[in-house]
Amino acid sequence: MQKNLYALFSLVAGCLFFANTANAQNKYADSLREELNTADWIKLGKTLSALGQSFYGSAAYDSAEYYFLRVDSLYKSHGSTEAIELAAANKADLANVELVHNKYDTAIRWYIDAIKIMDKSSSADKWKTLGNLNAAVGTVYNDMEQYDKAVQYDLLALREHKKDTDNLLLTTYAQLYVAEDYTNLKNFAAARKYLSESERDVVKTGSENLYQRLYGQWGRFYQHSNQLDSAAACYLKALAYAKTGNKFTLMDNMRMLAFCYRDMKKYDESKKYLLSALELTRELKNKRLEAELLKNLGIVTAAQRDNAAAVGYYKAFARLNDSLNETEIHNRVNEIEGRYQSQKKRDSILLLQKNNQLQAADLHQKKTLNLALLSGCCILLLLLALAYRNFKNKNQLLHQSEELNTRRIAELE
Repeated sequence: MQKNLYALFSLVAGCLFFANTANAQNKYADSLREELNTADWIKLGKTLSALGQSFYGSAAYDSAEYYFLRVDSLYKSHGSTEAIELAAANKADLANVELVHNKYDTAIRWYIDAIKIMDKSSSADKWKTLGNLNAAVGTVYNDMEQYDKAVQYDLLALREHKKDTDNLLLTTYAQLYVAEDYTNLKNFAAARKYLSESERDVVKTGSENLYQRLYGQWGRFYQHSNQLDSAAACYLKALAYAKTGNKFTLMDNMRMLAFCYRDMKKYDESKKYLLSALELTRELKNKRLEAELLKNLGIVTAAQRDNAAAVGYYKAFARLNDSLNETEIHNRVNEIEGRYQSQKKRDSILLLQKNNQLQAADLHQKKTLNLALLSGCCILLLLLALAYRNFKNKNQLLHQSEELNTRRIAELE
């Protein structure tokens, strides 16, 4: 009990050390003090997770990761259904932090850990969580342009969501993700199949957001198959629905429509949508997409023979791209260094174990040799004792024989 309380005090002390003065974070810190007395690990984990979410929402990603890692350690020793599901959700939170840092491989590992945890859950509706987690892995592979892996996980997500026949909304989203993967793989027959199935379900749901996604995916389908007029028409339909949605959805439709007009050599329309998308991208603080849009603005303005504007856009793209590459290289080096140190530590442990085994074998061999020598000495002593006894008996018999002969001679005389 004292050991548990010590661990709890250490955990809370670390939490309070990193907490800032924001009202929400102070509220969670107060909750931690109250839960110290009850030692309720589930409540403590939820409070720590809420603190992490609070820091994540305020873009303090390192602090968010600190709390999520504490939660991960806390739930490892609990096997209840609730703890299992909370542990899986927390690993997904850790994956989201890694995505912010563009550490895609690490994010995927966290997601897969969460999937493995949920596979062991006895929850009746675990299919929903498994579906969302597999879709998250598919999305990361899609961003990495590894579409063959993306479609594997999106198909797993679709399989999970289909387990509930009333779950039409999530099933349709999953179908659209699969359709996108097949479009990127240029498997247009499979892409059309899933798009057609999605279209029937979208009509049943009547969801405006799904209509936007559906027309956006049809646009990608036609654009990848070089049917640009049909692609532009679909993107315009998607854009009409996207205006009622979030900024990213609106930006993405403008971006794709701009690319379509660029390929159709309608540069005025392309520039118009590129500039609108760029404004939204900067509001979203998505530097990678901002770099992509700056590069395309350079291409479009150069095609319009506006060389001064083209040079400006290319220079802005080059500066931002260099910065992104430096950050990516730095993150990659840190990740590789981390793997190297982990491997080095594992190798050291293996070497130590091997040395211990060799020492144990050497000690065993020495013990065996010593035992053999001792046994040999004992046998030798025993043989010497027997030889001495035989020698003594022989001398005694000889002496008795001589005495007997002497008596017989005396009697004869």
